[in-house]
Amino acid sequence: MAAAIDPLLPEARRTESLSRKALWVLASTPGVSCVLLGMRRPTYVADAMEVLRWAPLDDVEPIYRAVSRLRPPRP
Repeated sequence: MAAAIDPLLPEARRTESLSRKALWVLASTPGVSCVLLGMRRPTYVADAMEVLRWAPLDDVEPIYRAVSRLRPPRP
């Protein structure tokens, strides 16, 4: 998954964890005002909260397309 989306992300964010990248894409999606996460530990919360400091992505559509190509087609 990271190999599919990293070229579409700003270079400075490509080394971030996949969970942060996924959260960033979801939080940057127009019309999405809340992203629910399962956070069992305070470290998970701290990790996710950092993403809130990042400027939203300008265009998430290419990322969604890249990820959708990873799934096998439905029968």
